[in-house]
Amino acid sequence: MIHINKFGLENFRVFKDYQEFNFASITVLTGTNSSGKSSLTKALMLLKESMIKNDLSELDFETTSLNLGSYTQNLNKVKKTETMRFQIEITGSDTYRKTHPDFDTFTLDGSMNKATHFCLDLSFMLGKLWKTFFKKDGEIVFNMSSTLFKHSDRKRLSSKMEKWEISPESINFSQKMDEIASQLDGKIFSIVKEGIIDKIKTGIRFFDHIDFHYNENESVFSCYECVCEGIDAIGKGVMREHDDQFGHTEYFLPDSDDSKLKDIIESDLSKLIPSQILDIRIADVVEKVNYVPIARGTFFSKFEAVHYIPSIRANQEIVFSFKDYPIFRTLMNKYDGFIFNIDIGPLNKKFLKKWLVQEFKIVTKIEDLTFNVIEGFGVSIKLNKDTSLFQVGFGVTQLLPIILQLTLLENSVFIIEEPEANLHPALQSKMADMFMEAIKKFNVQIIVETHSEYFIRKLQYLTAKEEIKTEDTQIYYFYPPNEIPEGENQIYPISILDDGSLSKNFGNGFFDEAGNLDLLLYQMTQSRKN
Repeated sequence: MIHINKFGLENFRVFKDYQEFNFASITVLTGTNSSGKSSLTKALMLLKESMIKNDLSELDFETTSLNLGSYTQNLNKVKKTETMRFQIEITGSDTYRKTHPDFDTFTLDGSMNKATHFCLDLSFMLGKLWKTFFKKDGEIVFNMSSTLFKHSDRKRLSSKMEKWEISPESINFSQKMDEIASQLDGKIFSIVKEGIIDKIKTGIRFFDHIDFHYNENESVFSCYECVCEGIDAIGKGVMREHDDQFGHTEYFLPDSDDSKLKDIIESDLSKLIPSQILDIRIADVVEKVNYVPIARGTFFSKFEAVHYIPSIRANQEIVFSFKDYPIFRTLMNKYDGFIFNIDIGPLNKKFLKKWLVQEFKIVTKIEDLTFNVIEGFGVSIKLNKDTSLFQVGFGVTQLLPIILQLTLLENSVFIIEEPEANLHPALQSKMADMFMEAIKKFNVQIIVETHSEYFIRKLQYLTAKEEIKTEDTQIYYFYPPNEIPEGENQIYPISILDDGSLSKNFGNGFFDEAGNLDLLLYQMTQSRKN
């Protein structure tokens, strides 16, 4: 199952114009240095941290662990606009429980229910959420735009929902609607009905003094919910309240001014409709409006399951602190106590034995791998009773965190930066086998940033052998923004075809660099002989 289907970004670092990426089970990012590969992965992690901290109400540049700097420092230097845009499409399930008040009710097991694509298209101004589109299977369900303003202290920026449009899943009309239909010509009734629907989609007004961003953590999810509940309360003239996920009580009130059909019908048409019908309140003909849940829980779960494994994963250290190596805290939180003191399942143990013991020969047996926890600080790792991790080479410290996370954090998305560093070419090739096995067994998705020819060649080989399908992989090649060859795009997709060949060649210097050096060496040898 692919957890993240698409990701797009605009006006973020090297990405001047909107660039969209289609992710596969394993997506390879490759190309020259300083071309934007890490900008893509950092954008994904920025959205993850912002989702966890504030439900994407703003981009978390200040407290993020990504060391990105400020919002303005991450704007594209050429675009000259202050708006950043991100779009993310995920796969979820179309089955949900009817709970209140949150819409985080979607099950995540797509194999049990109809898989559905949910998409958030988010625009930020000075770090604050400004415009949003929420789509389900390509259809817009909700969009909103806000007005940004500074507080009196001129240090904090807030926003107030200005415009919105919502597409109800269905509308239940009251018996009063049947009475109207019986008194009007069919064509006129259709126009009246369409006017009511349009009013529900865009025209229900809220009191001007009601600020939809009631606290600093207000987000598109709670705004959507407020609109839904506000429309449901139209004409009732009562104040609604509920507690959001942060424990804050929010109040909102629709403009319950007894809006009538005559308020939404053009004057020329109203002449053809009896006055007693024109005086009917909209609230009296709409019994219930049913909405598409916005799936906050699905988005939150998907973001929470994104894990970043950087290229420098360990030094020759005696203790690995949780601050510098959060992967170990992640594993500890998931497996109370640490890994081999609990039953992790036969499939997981088999995978660990194969890759830790048989293939990469990191330990003699997996039971020898032990973690000594220093409470609140970090862990020390031993490969056996006599050897600690800091006593072995970088190749082992490179592989161990990758193997552990692939095995123990199922249903996750891994962003892995240059996993080939410090590895022998034969081991780089084996990583492709390990990644594909983990994808099949543990329902993980992998986005890998690499310069390894051996890794990519192995993916081609596995495809030609029909061990993986062409749609299981997607490659993107990056050029630096200032070094794009004539007639090329800065970033272009490459597919691995059924026979293992590539749909498009890589840029100069990738696969052909070794051949170029061989030719130069041959020419120098011949020159010396002459």
